[in-house]
Amino acid sequence: MKRANRYADSYSICWNSPSADSSESMPLGGGDVGLNVWVEDGDVFFYMAKGDAFDSYNHLLKLGRVRLRFDPNPFLDARELAQALRLRDGCIEINAVHDDCGKLWLRLWVERTRPVIHVSAQSSRPLALDAAYESWRTYDRELPLDRRQSRFHAFGTSGLPARVVVKSDVIGFGNADVEWYHRNAGKTIFDYEVEQQGLDADTSFLWNPLQNRTFGGRMTGVGLIPNGTQSGRYMSNLYSGWRLSSQRRSKSQEINVFLHCAQTPSLEDWKEGLQELVKDNSVPLEERWQEHREWWNAFWERSFIAVAPDEPESAAWQVGRNYQLFRFMLGCTSHGPYPTKFNGGFFTFDPQKIPDDYLRNSGEPPDYRKWGGGSYTAQNQRLLYWPLLKSGDFDMMRPQFEFYRRALANASLRVRRYWGHAGCCFTEQMNQYGLPIGATYGWDDSYVEGRERRAEYEDGVEVVSAVSMLYESQLEFAWMILLAHQYTELDIERYLPFIEQAVIFYDEHYRARQRQRTQTEYGPDGKLVLYPSNTLEDHRDARNPASVIAGLTRVLRALLDLPATCQSAEKKQRWRTILEHLPPYPLGEREGSAYMKPADNWEHRHLHSPEMYPLFPYRLTDQDPQLLQIMQNTWELGLDENARNSVEWWVQGGVHAARLGLTDHCRQWMLRKLADEGPASIYRFPAFFQSPDHPPDHNHGGVAMIALQEMLLQAKGRELHLCPAWPPEWD
Repeated sequence: MKRANRYADSYSICWNSPSADSSESMPLGGGDVGLNVWVEDGDVFFYMAKGDAFDSYNHLLKLGRVRLRFDPNPFLDARELAQALRLRDGCIEINAVHDDCGKLWLRLWVERTRPVIHVSAQSSRPLALDAAYESWRTYDRELPLDRRQSRFHAFGTSGLPARVVVKSDVIGFGNADVEWYHRNAGKTIFDYEVEQQGLDADTSFLWNPLQNRTFGGRMTGVGLIPNGTQSGRYMSNLYSGWRLSSQRRSKSQEINVFLHCAQTPSLEDWKEGLQELVKDNSVPLEERWQEHREWWNAFWERSFIAVAPDEPESAAWQVGRNYQLFRFMLGCTSHGPYPTKFNGGFFTFDPQKIPDDYLRNSGEPPDYRKWGGGSYTAQNQRLLYWPLLKSGDFDMMRPQFEFYRRALANASLRVRRYWGHAGCCFTEQMNQYGLPIGATYGWDDSYVEGRERRAEYEDGVEVVSAVSMLYESQLEFAWMILLAHQYTELDIERYLPFIEQAVIFYDEHYRARQRQRTQTEYGPDGKLVLYPSNTLEDHRDARNPASVIAGLTRVLRALLDLPATCQSAEKKQRWRTILEHLPPYPLGEREGSAYMKPADNWEHRHLHSPEMYPLFPYRLTDQDPQLLQIMQNTWELGLDENARNSVEWWVQGGVHAARLGLTDHCRQWMLRKLADEGPASIYRFPAFFQSPDHPPDHNHGGVAMIALQEMLLQAKGRELHLCPAWPPEWD
């Protein structure tokens, strides 16, 4: 056995008792399908989620729940029970031994290249199987105004002066299956936001991924036939179940669930696509299983970090185990058309199990998700994708890169409409189609105090001050794409329009801003004046943010390094001109030492730490000893203590400490971040991290991966530095 797969085996999770509820589930997936799998009260359950199941209001809805029940039931009062996540093979196996019912063995897996779920069962004695497709979306559910805020899954409609109704699904039996779908019809949140943002005249040029989107699926089983419906309550929600039951008892059972999502002119077109998926027998099932196993085996061989492998269950060992578990979660759902989401990924569970007084007693459905389903917070999303460069998971980065490429036309059109110049403007909290979410842009008649859009607001600028002029993440993703090109020879031509427009926006926008104020394009020193701007969320109305200057510097240098085949002499001259006009870094002095400020007009300290961006993510200190010294001074003199020490959700102190070679700090930080006794580790599955950004918190796992990688290996220019912040006692 190869070495990495041996470690994957040692990190596999096995539970020997049932789960209390869905919060004690295991993750599983493939492509962009995520499952939560658990055994409860003798039944096997799994929730189904898919990355493009957006409804009319851009909620990311689950595709339902499946319940499996055997008769007689070996899971009830089993003498032995084991639910095991087999990392090496990307599957879950569930075994039960019962004195009267015999032995039962189940395997669940999801194809990587098709949205198809497979469940197979073998038993020592003939058993009957009852498989139910369960849904809580059996009636239209209105979301009242007071439940449409950032803490609720309807974040994007917060303040919308219109009714918001989550429509019911259409569910029914076929000859030997259950089929269901949810189809978007009529006005979507996209249409409301286009009107809100004054882009009505451009509707025909804007991309709307919500119109006529249909998602659902079909569940079939060998030897199973429809057997009526049932109803009940799971936690706070009523549900109905459509049952498929065995015609006769058997020692072998098989369930297949086919999931399909598409934008189609008609419902019939969608149904034809689902039928093609179901009827695709071009590859035998056993061959698909072998391809699945081979992919996961190769996945673990790409890279691995095994910490203290000879000290199983130690705190250091848990760090390595939980790193791999979270990487597995990313691998499960990273090959679809949309990125994995920072706020729970595709593994969210019933919200009553989130530590929140409101949610504990609420009737919120399993579709619930804080910070929205189709809205993406860029500062958080980036943390899921930076670690994929070092882990070698380059193919898994494409959905995030495609996110920006697809939405570029919309993000560029709004710049031309509002400001009359070139460039693209991707806001911090935006929808997948490149427009700001309505909640932060502000509705004219918003009921949410402080989010009303009044006449004095500038067109194109959001009313929520924390993000009003926060665009810098487009520079960070541009740099990420350029690095992926350096590492892998990624087709950079495909993404150059986004990268170039991201830079051009800053040049043209802030020269225009300066002309409005002074009739000159640059400041008295001949430099660009980046004002007004945000530097991350807590530094508003900022002048010359350190993070923006660092981002422009790094991206412009990388563009200049590209070959002449993809960057003309004319373009390179423009990049040099912009680079020459960038303002100097905003420096302060404390205790006789220079340190980086967040911006020229800011001394305020905050968890976001934009003053550390020259260190990470932009790595401008690699060949600049003077800037590195400034970063060391900033760590000691300019950062809030919590920014250095906090291990909650997206705080990056561990990453910065690793880049500075602070081994002792990294050791303690990582033990609190990733070991089982960490403050975010409250759920049964160790990588289901709790945080206000919604569990299982993916930006928590992402920043932990980045920090551990930086402790072990750093690239500085074309040099690799081994163990720059690695505790020597950790094998």
